Amino acid sequence: MKDCIFCKIITEENSRDTIFENDKILVMLDVDWAVKGHTLVIWKNHFENASEMPSKDFNYFAQTYHKTEKALLKILRADKSVILKSGGLVPHFHFHIYPIKKETSWQTIK
Repeated sequence: MKDCIFCKIITEENSRDTIFENDKILVMLDVDWAVKGHTLVIWKNHFENASEMPSKDFNYFAQTYHKTEKALLKILRADKSVILKSGGLVPHFHFHIYPIKKETSWQTIK
């Protein structure tokens, strides 16, 4: 989709902070570091919702998300993560991972 920022990021060579990438998926650090380690897991084909994806693709996405979250928690010594599936600002299927400490509240993140 030509106006989608994620489609542009996926197709253009740029200085993004890539953690993992293959022909199906891109995992990268987000430019918004309100939470250290804020990471995006982005499906490369343009879908807005998981329900539009074939089940095998969603399962692959979920496995990649799982491995990414596990690595982030270990590397950042975080206790848990908050995930967000959004589509309001960028209508391209992706998850945000926010690795946080147990005592973190949304009031302290602001």
